[in-house]
Amino acid sequence: MEEVFRDVLRDKDFFPPDGGVTVSGGDPLWWSPFVVALFKLCRDAGIPTALETSGFAPTGALKEVLTCVDLVMFDLKHMDTERHRQLTGQPNGRVLSNARLLAGSPAKVQFRMPLIPGLNSEGENIRATAAFLKDLQKEEASVELMPYHRLGIGKYKALDRIYCLNEVPSATPDFVESVRQSFEMAGVRCLVSK
Repeated sequence: MEEVFRDVLRDKDFFPPDGGVTVSGGDPLWWSPFVVALFKLCRDAGIPTALETSGFAPTGALKEVLTCVDLVMFDLKHMDTERHRQLTGQPNGRVLSNARLLAGSPAKVQFRMPLIPGLNSEGENIRATAAFLKDLQKEEASVELMPYHRLGIGKYKALDRIYCLNEVPSATPDFVESVRQSFEMAGVRCLVSK
């Protein structure tokens, strides 16, 4: 951890004015003692911290990290627990419970939705996600759409790995805009990541 923090300090001068340290990859909540120690060092050095998570981690790990994180980017993949299980291998109960905990914490949160045509883009899931966010965030509900693209196919080939979404098309700009408008009409501010 000290080695990672030395790297952070070495690069600090290159951070943009609103930049800092983001921990992601897999799910860093499974390594919460490391993340907490790193974030505390960052906080002491005046470096903002952010965490990217699927939310599928022990609630205690999330509570630990919430003591020292500035921003949590939290993915909501599907609101139907069985469909969530089909897509991710896990039910969504823990994810939704952790989302509720996060929404009640002082940390800034950005809920995000990977938008994958035909897998989680159906109207019922969009409406259910919007309703869930409105219940959590009341009048300030928001979500960031992360449209699916096929740019990772080459990396999978280079790694000699099977790409499981070969038949799934990229989310077109028109399709993404229609989903964005659906969220907005449901009273949820919707951003689209680039």
